Amino acid sequence: MSPISSPTSNDSDGDRPPWLTSSRPFFGKRRLSRRKLAMDLIQAGLQILERDGPRLAGDQLTLAAAITELNESRQPGNQVSPGSVYDRLWASPDDYRVDVQSAALYEWFSSATTPQQEQIAAEVLGSLDELDLKTVEGRHMALREITRRASFTSVAASRDYRPAQVRVAILATLAASTADDEATDQLRRAAQAAHNETIASYVELYGSVLDLLQLRPKVSIFGPTDTPELRRAAVETFTRIIITYNDGMDIRDQVESEDTHLETLPTGEDGEQRDWHHLGLGIWAIASALSEPDDQVSNTG
Repeated sequence: MSPISSPTSNDSDGDRPPWLTSSRPFFGKRRLSRRKLAMDLIQAGLQILERDGPRLAGDQLTLAAAITELNESRQPGNQVSPGSVYDRLWASPDDYRVDVQSAALYEWFSSATTPQQEQIAAEVLGSLDELDLKTVEGRHMALREITRRASFTSVAASRDYRPAQVRVAILATLAASTADDEATDQLRRAAQAAHNETIASYVELYGSVLDLLQLRPKVSIFGPTDTPELRRAAVETFTRIIITYNDGMDIRDQVESEDTHLETLPTGEDGEQRDWHHLGLGIWAIASALSEPDDQVSNTG
């Protein structure tokens, strides 16, 4: 797990992670050492969550537990004392807990840290030699096969990614909350920031797949795509829809048995039976409905 980035600016609002409120006591001028210690303790909280799983209640995410976790990696002369933390970095234990949960939502699920994208890209590239990309029908079949295979890759990557369980627990608690307070707002901002960064990254992957298959976002839905700017905007909306569906299926897959969302269907080239995950079926249906052959590419190819 990559360490979280620490704010470095003397400006109380400068360079702060998007999930972190500037009202914390360790923000402000001449408090860089406090900020560094706070980030180290938040990192320790993430390590606890990653190791122990999403037991968000009870005494799991306490400052005492984080100090112990942090001191295990430090030399005796550089260890943290409770007196340097309590009432100096967070006003309450709940403030610390929400900072760790916000960091989990953002740091583990922004585009640079999730495992799915790299593995999905590798799966797509590995499929190319087996696919017919020379005809419209062949490219239609290729879209179906790519989404079928990539869905299993995505599900396996998410299922093996322990932080995904933590994310489900945090999001479920957030969704069930009726509170209208700063902590709830912070968690929502963290989740939204991670979601937006993930979409921005997947735009490149999905845009490349559409180019490869000589497809474009459907003009009757997204409008003209005859300039790079218009095409990118349409691909971003296309991607947002797919990622939103993927997020929902990812949560369902975390809380249900592995074979819940599996089907065997006659979708091979000659009607052969193929295994499908519902994630793949849904993304194939969405991608097929929202895309069409790119006439400009076809006419020049």
